[in-house]
Amino acid sequence: MNAFTQAAVLIHRYYLKQSILDCYPKVMMIVCLFLAYKSEEILYNGDIKQFCETIKEKDHKNIQDMVAKYETDLLNGINYEVEVLTPLPGV
Repeated sequence: MNAFTQAAVLIHRYYLKQSILDCYPKVMMIVCLFLAYKSEEILYNGDIKQFCETIKEKDHKNIQDMVAKYETDLLNGINYEVEVLTPLPGV
Protein backbone atom coordinates (compact mmCIF):
# COMPACT_ATOMS: atom_id res chain seq x y z
CA MET A 1 0.00 0.00 0.00
CA ASN A 2 1.08 3.52 -0.61
CA ALA A 3 2.36 5.35 2.48
CA PHE A 4 0.38 8.46 1.49
CA THR A 5 -2.85 6.45 1.49
CA GLN A 6 -2.04 5.02 4.89
CA ALA A 7 -1.21 8.50 6.25
CA ALA A 8 -4.57 9.79 4.99
CA VAL A 9 -6.40 6.95 6.74
CA LEU A 10 -4.44 7.56 9.97
CA ILE A 11 -5.25 11.28 10.04
CA HIS A 12 -8.89 10.50 9.33
CA ARG A 13 -8.98 8.02 12.24
CA TYR A 14 -7.31 10.57 14.51
CA TYR A 15 -9.71 13.41 13.75
CA LEU A 16 -12.77 11.16 14.11
CA LYS A 17 -12.06 11.09 17.85
CA GLN A 18 -10.12 14.35 18.40
CA SER A 19 -10.97 17.98 17.83
CA ILE A 20 -9.29 19.74 14.95
CA LEU A 21 -8.49 22.54 17.40
CA ASP A 22 -6.27 20.23 19.51
CA CYS A 23 -3.52 20.04 16.92
CA TYR A 24 -2.88 21.87 13.69
CA PRO A 25 -3.74 19.47 10.80
CA LYS A 26 -0.56 20.22 8.83
CA VAL A 27 1.55 19.18 11.81
CA MET A 28 -0.48 16.03 12.36
CA MET A 29 -0.26 15.11 8.67
CA ILE A 30 3.54 15.15 8.84
CA VAL A 31 3.40 12.95 11.94
CA CYS A 32 0.94 10.58 10.19
CA LEU A 33 3.23 10.40 7.18
CA PHE A 34 6.19 9.59 9.43
CA LEU A 35 4.22 6.83 11.14
CA ALA A 36 3.04 5.47 7.79
CA TYR A 37 6.62 5.42 6.50
CA LYS A 38 7.70 3.52 9.61
CA SER A 39 4.89 0.98 9.38
CA GLU A 40 5.47 0.43 5.66
CA GLU A 41 9.17 -0.04 6.46
CA ILE A 42 10.21 2.72 4.07
CA LEU A 43 12.28 4.20 6.89
CA TYR A 44 14.85 1.90 8.38
CA ASN A 45 15.12 2.24 12.19
CA GLY A 46 12.71 5.22 12.12
CA ASP A 47 15.48 7.59 11.01
CA ILE A 48 14.16 11.15 11.17
CA LYS A 49 16.92 12.54 8.95
CA GLN A 50 16.05 10.07 6.22
CA PHE A 51 12.40 11.10 6.58
CA CYS A 52 13.29 14.79 6.23
CA GLU A 53 15.29 14.03 3.09
CA THR A 54 12.36 12.06 1.68
CA ILE A 55 9.90 14.92 2.15
CA LYS A 56 12.59 17.45 1.19
CA GLU A 57 12.44 19.31 4.50
CA LYS A 58 15.49 21.32 5.46
CA ASP A 59 14.65 21.95 9.12
CA HIS A 60 15.52 18.54 10.64
CA LYS A 61 15.36 19.74 14.24
CA ASN A 62 11.88 21.25 13.92
CA ILE A 63 10.47 18.10 12.31
CA GLN A 64 12.19 15.90 14.89
CA ASP A 65 10.70 17.90 17.78
CA MET A 66 7.27 17.88 16.14
CA VAL A 67 7.28 14.11 15.57
CA ALA A 68 8.56 13.42 19.08
CA LYS A 69 5.86 15.62 20.59
CA TYR A 70 2.86 14.36 18.62
CA GLU A 71 3.64 10.74 17.72
CA THR A 72 2.37 9.38 21.04
CA ASP A 73 -0.69 11.64 20.85
CA LEU A 74 -1.45 10.22 17.41
CA LEU A 75 -1.00 6.63 18.58
CA ASN A 76 -3.23 7.22 21.59
CA GLY A 77 -5.83 8.94 19.41
CA ILE A 78 -6.07 5.99 17.02
CA ASN A 79 -5.86 3.40 19.84
CA TYR A 80 -2.60 2.03 18.42
CA GLU A 81 -4.40 0.67 15.33
CA VAL A 82 -1.69 1.34 12.78
CA GLU A 83 -2.57 -1.43 10.36
CA VAL A 84 -4.70 -0.23 7.45
CA LEU A 85 -6.61 -2.78 5.40
CA THR A 86 -7.78 -1.87 1.91
CA PRO A 87 -9.81 -3.75 -0.68
CA LEU A 88 -6.98 -3.32 -3.16
CA PRO A 89 -5.03 -6.48 -4.00
CA GLY A 90 -1.42 -6.67 -2.87
CA VAL A 91 1.10 -6.15 -5.60
